[in-house]
Amino acid sequence: MLRRGLEAVDGASDHVRHLRRLQNYRCALTGARLAKDAEIDHRVPLFQVWRGGERAERAWPAVLIYWGVPNLQVINRSAHVEKCGLESASRARLRQAESAERNADFAASHALPPLCDST
Repeated sequence: MLRRGLEAVDGASDHVRHLRRLQNYRCALTGARLAKDAEIDHRVPLFQVWRGGERAERAWPAVLIYWGVPNLQVINRSAHVEKCGLESASRARLRQAESAERNADFAASHALPPLCDST
């Protein structure tokens, strides 16, 4: 189970230590030294994996890699908060665009015929 803070990661301490060493104890986003409040983050946000158009083109085993160590990084909490904010805004824009597209499709498919013939 993943929770905030590296000390709270159950069953993944070997992966955390490995990631920290791979990153030379530096934040993957800022390059600053990893703080005690550093957190594990997905490099490619999972919402992009699930909502992205490419998902339909990938076989299930290829999608699973996004849950594993290759898609994980250790970043300082302040960088994680900022990254999450940007991702949230991106998801909101995506939802708005999808909603507008659905509304336009609905309107086009339910268009009423003209009330009178202008000929």
